[in-house]
Amino acid sequence: MIGAPRAAAGALREGTSPARRTARFADSSTLPCHTMPLDTHTRVAAFLHIVLASLALLVLLAIGAIVGAFGALGPSWGVEPEVASWVGGVGLFIVLMFVLAAITEIVGAVLLLRGSDFGRVMTIVFSGLHLLNIPLGTAVGAYSLWALLREVPSTGRPGSAVRMEPTQPS
Repeated sequence: MIGAPRAAAGALREGTSPARRTARFADSSTLPCHTMPLDTHTRVAAFLHIVLASLALLVLLAIGAIVGAFGALGPSWGVEPEVASWVGGVGLFIVLMFVLAAITEIVGAVLLLRGSDFGRVMTIVFSGLHLLNIPLGTAVGAYSLWALLREVPSTGRPGSAVRMEPTQPS
C-alpha cells in the first residue's frame, strides 16, 4: 500500500478517481480489438488440438521412460554400454523434440481460443502436419483446416461472428 498515496495524488492531478480510470479500461468498447471472431467450429478445432497434443504428451512420456530405461539399464541386459548410452541419448533427444512440438501445439490452440491470429496460423500449421497422422490425426487435421480456412459469416461488427442456430422445419 506504499504506492496508494501516489496513485491517489496522481488521480487528483488528472481529475479522475482510480475507480473511474479502472472502469474506463474495463469497458471493452474503448479498448482496441485485435482478436479474430471465434465460431463453434474454430473452438472445436482448438479443443481437438489440445486433446491430441495432450495424448501425444502421454505417449511420449511412456516412450521416454522406455528409452531412458534402455539407456540406463541396457548394459545390465547384455547390451554394449556405448550402444545403450547412444540409443538412450539420441532417443531422449528425439522424444524431447516431439514433446516441444506437442507443447507448442497446445500453446497455439490456447492462443486460438483467445482469438489470436498467431494462434490461428500455428493451428493451421499443426493441422497440416496432422494430416500425416493416420487415421485420427487426418480427421482432426482435415476438420481443423476446413474450420480455420473457411469464411466465417459476420454481423458487420469487427471482432464478432454470427451464431449459427439450426432452423426448425415448418
